[in-house]
Amino acid sequence: MGNCQTGDKTSVTETPVKRNRKIHDCLFRLLKRIKMPDYVHLGPKGRSYITNASVHVGTCQKYHVDIFNYFQSTTWHKVYLFFLTKLNCARDLAGLLASIVTYDKHIPTGSPISTVLAFWANKDLFDELYAAANNIDVTMTLFQDDITFSGSKIPYQFRDQVLKTIQRHGLLANQKKTAFVHDFQPLKVTGIIVKKDGIDVPALRNYNLKARMKDFQSAGCEVDKIEAQRRVFGSMTEITSVTGRKFHYRNKFMIL
Repeated sequence: MGNCQTGDKTSVTETPVKRNRKIHDCLFRLLKRIKMPDYVHLGPKGRSYITNASVHVGTCQKYHVDIFNYFQSTTWHKVYLFFLTKLNCARDLAGLLASIVTYDKHIPTGSPISTVLAFWANKDLFDELYAAANNIDVTMTLFQDDITFSGSKIPYQFRDQVLKTIQRHGLLANQKKTAFVHDFQPLKVTGIIVKKDGIDVPALRNYNLKARMKDFQSAGCEVDKIEAQRRVFGSMTEITSVTGRKFHYRNKFMIL
């Protein structure tokens, strides 16, 4: 893994380097060829944080669970079992591959393979939650470590079962990011506000856009102006991608 120098301290970035990076890249290209379940919205073509949130529009009750320290909690043993039991690798090969793609006995935070490998190593958990949701006519989506459920009714017993199932699989829910709403109340899902009649960006996104427009107006030199323009257009693009809102005054921020 790589090191990051900060002042007089060196911190581990958990990013593969040199030959390890090439192996991680190769395994990533191979693993992403495997078709993922329909409930997964990070990875498959045409899926995104926007589609993940959109699925839950117009639902009466919504329940969101975030897995605590997802990558760090996905251990070498989980990865080893994936290679051994899901890909049918020999024990020695499964152990070797697990050692190559993990750092300090867990999935690294900075590898290209981290997201897809964490899913496959924890797929049994997600499949179990998905089946339990289907049994009570509740929709489930997954975006990396964010699990969202929605439906006409999500009983307390089911919500409690979700937390216990996650724990039984060796993970923990982040209590600070666990939320339940009813009566069509809005809920923030993967950074997007899910409402009864659609999706929207959080108020902070609009505030940031206004602040960046002011920065553009007050920028002095051309370099600052170009950077401010980039940030303004970035905010506009993000808001448009979520809400469909058009910015007809975009030309005001063109640099002549």
